[in-house]
Amino acid sequence: MRPVFSPDGNWIAFVAGGEFRKIARDGSHSVVLARGVPELPVTWTARNTIILPTSGLKRGRRGLSRISADGGEPTTLTVSDSVASKRHWDPLLLSDSTTLLFLDQGPGGSDDDYLAIGSATGGEFTVLDVRAKKPLGYAHGHLVFAANGKIMAVPVDLKRRIRTGDPVMLMDGLMNDYDVSLAWNGTLVYANAPAYLVWVDETGAHHNVIDKPATNYQWPRLSPDGTEIAVTISDATSWDVWIHNTITKSLAPLETAAGERPEWTPDGKRVIYMLPGIAGTRSGLWSQPADGSGPPERVNAMVPGSYSAEGVISPDGRTILFRVASGGGGGGRDIYYSTIGPSTVATEWLATKANETTPRFSPDGYWVAYQSDETGRHEVYVRPFLGHGGAYQISDAGGVEPVWSRDGRRIYYRRGTRMMVADVTSSPTFAVLSRKSLFTWRGLPDWGHANYDVAADGKLLMVLSGEQDSAMVVIRNWTQRLRAKRSPAK
Repeated sequence: MRPVFSPDGNWIAFVAGGEFRKIARDGSHSVVLARGVPELPVTWTARNTIILPTSGLKRGRRGLSRISADGGEPTTLTVSDSVASKRHWDPLLLSDSTTLLFLDQGPGGSDDDYLAIGSATGGEFTVLDVRAKKPLGYAHGHLVFAANGKIMAVPVDLKRRIRTGDPVMLMDGLMNDYDVSLAWNGTLVYANAPAYLVWVDETGAHHNVIDKPATNYQWPRLSPDGTEIAVTISDATSWDVWIHNTITKSLAPLETAAGERPEWTPDGKRVIYMLPGIAGTRSGLWSQPADGSGPPERVNAMVPGSYSAEGVISPDGRTILFRVASGGGGGGRDIYYSTIGPSTVATEWLATKANETTPRFSPDGYWVAYQSDETGRHEVYVRPFLGHGGAYQISDAGGVEPVWSRDGRRIYYRRGTRMMVADVTSSPTFAVLSRKSLFTWRGLPDWGHANYDVAADGKLLMVLSGEQDSAMVVIRNWTQRLRAKRSPAK
């Protein structure tokens, strides 16, 4: 969660170590408002309440809640359609201090996310027939929002909560739909920062893998022989899987793979990836030949009422272990497995009231590393895939996104912006031998999926934010352009 100021500017709300806190602007003292809260978008109202997604406070609930800025029990503000596996996200209070704008998100990708209008005091809400990725505000009779690299505006009647015209484009060329904000006084600010794919040693020293920067590199994965890299390259309008050959230095898109979170099969011949979308259609995990010579094929069984968000293949190539969202167990994020193929049956591997994510097979296939918030804070654990035995905790002060070393003797993970590593042994029993902090790294957003990989020689393949090339663009009185560019009324 990005820090948020109180309306009077005297306090700052933030999340650290799973605790939702506010701290005085002068740093003199802080107050814990709630515990076990992940990073979430929030808005602070003039009524001294903070509105945030309920999923950060109550497992299995996916509307919006409000909590007093002085602490206390949260109360329900909106309730999402749990049957349709929806959630409410990105609340934004408008300048009248009453009207609440937020996203009504579907179970798959952003094609199923719509603008919604509610009230900071609760009650009914209305979902508009307007697809969006981030609500930005209201000006001159229009709701303003970001979608697919563009800033859009749609005319509305706020009192009746109805759309009165068609959306119009106000600006194109955003590098990221989420790094943009619109102030009540009409000032627009957005980020323009490229990313680089780099090799990093354990001291933090790095050099480029690919000299050409991209809008965003995400989730790089080394092939089993280390000669190729599968990586998602995104701009504001698309997410696509690309293949980089480390020998020939070529970089080419994997044809038809408009997906995310790539992983290699153990033989290095195919790449699996997540295809966003509405649950039950084309969403899920698919695989395709790494050379693009064949069409994509679904590789995992579907879990009713959920969508698959990430998956890894066992070292013997027979089983896929995958995480689902809005699945069974009540936690919203659980881990299942199935044999390879679309018509197989999914079996529950770990589904509790907590959220279990980021599963990773050990090189020998016996162990699985994953993260869970069962203690109220995300930690990294290891447990046998199919054998007997409980979980062994790897991190000791918070940890996410584990990745095994190629020899299985180390588990890397992230703690905030710190890269960590734990030396482990499985003989005579599984145990952590030591833990070590490696370095601080910029370019580690909380994607809920490892944004790095580990080579056989111990170097890390990571994404570096190009801060030296970045810029924050500020445009004052930006909303004045709405006076000149209005959509025709219906």
